[in-house]
Amino acid sequence: MTTGCQPDRSPDADASQSRLLDSTETGWSPSDYNQGPGNESMTTNNQNQGTDNAKVKSVAEDAGFSPLYVTFGGRHAYIYANANDSWSKKEKKQKTEKLQQQYKREFPKYQVRVHVLND
Repeated sequence: MTTGCQPDRSPDADASQSRLLDSTETGWSPSDYNQGPGNESMTTNNQNQGTDNAKVKSVAEDAGFSPLYVTFGGRHAYIYANANDSWSKKEKKQKTEKLQQQYKREFPKYQVRVHVLND
């Protein structure tokens, strides 16, 4: 038997499926169960990589960097950004280290690495 043919038994499963499994189930909500990490959620406001992506970029912008893109791999997050052109090389290094520390505080679930492309 394949698993794709079995009913969804997740806590957020659709009510019609829940009634088939357990008639005592009274409440239901739309399910994102087993949809993968994706960047957007169609039915819930749960934290996901899409919202993490926006927050990672926002922190970089607040520090004066121009974020280009963020990639995720497991518990690793990599942000690629440009530093302000008016900063000296020493200043870029200091601000990059400060940004790295800020990510450690604000995103403990990820090991964030900052890559400055216009170094």
